[in-house]
Amino acid sequence: MIPPMNSPRRISLIIALVLVAILFVGCGQVTPTVSPISTHTALPVITITTTPAPHVQDIAGLVYRIDNELWMISEDGNPRLLFNLPQDAFTFDLRFAENNVKIIYEHQGDIWIVDSVTQEQQNITNTPDRIEKAPQFWIGRLNVVLFESLPLTELSALRLPGDRGVPTIVNLDGSNYKIIDETEYGNFLLSANGKKLMYQLSPDLIAMYDWENNNTEVVDINQYELPPGREEGIIIQTWSPDERYLAGWIKGYLSYSEKYQFGVGIIDLKAKTSQPLHLISPIAGSHIARYFSWSSDGEWVAFTMHADPAYPDEFISLWVSKANGTEEVHIGEGVNPIWHEDGRRLVYDRKAKALIDGIWIYDLETNFRYKTSLPNDAVLIGLYRK
Repeated sequence: MIPPMNSPRRISLIIALVLVAILFVGCGQVTPTVSPISTHTALPVITITTTPAPHVQDIAGLVYRIDNELWMISEDGNPRLLFNLPQDAFTFDLRFAENNVKIIYEHQGDIWIVDSVTQEQQNITNTPDRIEKAPQFWIGRLNVVLFESLPLTELSALRLPGDRGVPTIVNLDGSNYKIIDETEYGNFLLSANGKKLMYQLSPDLIAMYDWENNNTEVVDINQYELPPGREEGIIIQTWSPDERYLAGWIKGYLSYSEKYQFGVGIIDLKAKTSQPLHLISPIAGSHIARYFSWSSDGEWVAFTMHADPAYPDEFISLWVSKANGTEEVHIGEGVNPIWHEDGRRLVYDRKAKALIDGIWIYDLETNFRYKTSLPNDAVLIGLYRK
């Protein structure tokens, strides 16, 4: 559990960290050279029409948050209030259980579960010496919750960006708390059938944990023909539903380019090859954001980029690209992309100049993008099906 925000030791530590960060930025940061988009072979870009869709319908199963309220669009198209969340609740996952919905979330360093019908809540970790975060239901094992955990210290209690935990599981009733691997890394990705868990040990090494055999295989990603000249391997962010592709970001003087570049890297686990996507020479403020999402057929991947040189006036640009690198689409400003199970529609939060502008839908077949009828301050959580 996390100590109170007004703890004197915690406040002192925060002030010290801020001063160190300011000193570091002032002394060591180098502003990236402003340069045009890289000289790699340009991908064909599809222009999205501004014509509105003739029939705008909210997607059933869409879950969103307004302030502390968690809502879902029912099969009949009407919104249903699921739960009033605590003020500082983070990261959610949901699953259907007969006629109700089970919701897990992170609150004050523990994992909680709530029943949408009875509204009963339970702390299923309740560990005074550890912090738990980023919970998700284990696919195919509905009684198991996967999350990150790490020892509670004054530093970890600050929840600093990039502070990662180790893969840990617990049953819904709080029993069988188990750390899968003591390696302090994270970004855990489950395979579509739930049989394997992938997590990154370093920029060059990934681990594949097999639930049924209870063993872990370590894989060196350099065998997948990543472009030379990179600063490190690839920071994996997402695993395609067909389990063939991994996607993340790469950076460096790729393929010995004279210009510093970064972009999306695709690893083909079957062919043992890799494919860079959307390589750019960054301008000030450019970086790949953490938002990645695969279409259900594994053909398209959505990603976001801050300060994209191609669209410098956008706060954060949303793109979708084919995994084989043959086609990409600039959708506009947006974050948190989530593909519908039909593999055709992409749902996302639109941000115009960093301001929330409601939940939008992009249709890959018609090239329409349109705004749902949900309130402007609705924030997308996910798409769920029974």
